[in-house]
Formats: sequence, structure tokens, C-alpha cells
Amino acid sequence: LSPLTTELPIISAVQYGFTNPPDLQLSFSGAVKVLNKLHIVQSVLPSVIQSALAGVLVLPQRLVMPMDLGTYDFLDTYQPPKGMVRITVVEGRGFRVLRKHLLNDIPDVYCEIALGASEKFKTSTQYDNLSPSWKESCDFILYDMDQKIYVQAFDKNKIALDPDDKLGKAEISVRDLFKKRGAIELELELDDDKTGCFIRVSSELFHLSDQLHSLSSPIYAGENNLSGLVTIIVTKAFDIPIR
Repeated sequence: LSPLTTELPIISAVQYGFTNPPDLQLSFSGAVKVLNKLHIVQSVLPSVIQSALAGVLVLPQRLVMPMDLGTYDFLDTYQPPKGMVRITVVEGRGFRVLRKHLLNDIPDVYCEIALGASEKFKTSTQYDNLSPSWKESCDFILYDMDQKIYVQAFDKNKIALDPDDKLGKAEISVRDLFKKRGAIELELELDDDKTGCFIRVSSELFHLSDQLHSLSSPIYAGENNLSGLVTIIVTKAFDIPIR
């Protein structure tokens, strides 16, 4: 609700959206009730809806409803990022030998990391390793301290057409992570059950600055690191042809 004004309705605009991708549970009734029993519908449709919502309603995306067109100015309602968070996947432990195709298989573990609805970062694969070590990092733009960090581990399959097996997932908000001084060991869950497998992550928080030294600093160098942020705001459009 911002910015405040001196006249009713007191605020010039309302912004709304989700801090993190919402959890969806679909239930069909009536003539399409049979869809509740189709696994492909229950597994694919929620992810399609989540992807659509992420494009318009999950941070950094928001919808703005002007309350007073006379005083409304998008530049007054714009909320800049809080900063940048660098998340490092340090190591894992507790992974066990899997039974596949009547054979014992030592998992080939990799992780996917995301902040809120951001694009996922994928680590390298540690082959035949029950205690993998990565120490690989990626930078994310942070818009809210309550955005969640999502961690998911997979066992990479050697057969091209065989999808990688899920080993478990975990999540924690940025706020809670920094309450732990920026480092924590997360236990993975699979189908809502604890797996006994753990992933250790660490993080650093960088605040935005108008100084340009980060463009040349080695601290920000690297394929998955950010050295600066450029924000382009389109506030108005003119002479749009009517057909």
C-alpha cells in the first residue's frame, strides 16, 4: 500500500502478489472428477499453473491497482530489490546405495537451487559418491527476506531417456538462513518423509550500491556471479495505433 496521500483513499495504489510460488492442490468434481485419479494430470497441471503464476504474480512480478489516478505514479510504487544473495552448495551426506534393475547403484548426485520463482541453478554431478562435495555458488537477486531457497537433489541416470531420480528436497527462507549466520545443513524430504540425506548450504548477502567497483572486482567474477544490476522501467506508452 503505497505511496500515502493526504486525501482519500489515503493510498494511491495497491500492489499484490506472492513472495514465493504457491503450493497448489487440485481437486476436480462433477463430470471431470475422474481426472483426480490420473497421475499425469496431478503431476503436470500444477506445475503449468505455477509457471503461469510466476510470470505475473510471484516476486519480482507484481500486479498494481491504482486507487487514485490523479496522484498515481508508478515510480512512487516501484519497490527495488533488497540486494543480492550468493548461495553456495557446499556438500552432502547420508546418501545410500540404491537398488536399480536388480543391481546396486551408487548415486550420481547433483543439486538444483532456486530462490523463489527464479531460474534454477544446477550443480555439477558427483559420480558414484555417497558424500558429494561441490562448493559451487550462484548469485540471485533478492526482493524479500521471506523469499525461500529451494534445494532439490537428483540421481543422474546414465540412460538418456530415463528421467533422473529424485533424492529429496528442502527449503528455507532467506531470513531463517541468516538467523543461522548464513549456513545450514538441510535434511531432504521425499514424499513428505525424511530421508536421512543432508545438503549443506552457505550464503552471503550483498547490498545494492551506486559504486561501480563491483564491475571489476574479482569477488563478483565468475560464470554464475553477478557484478551489477540494471533496471529499466517503462512507465508510459504513446501513439499506440487503434485497429
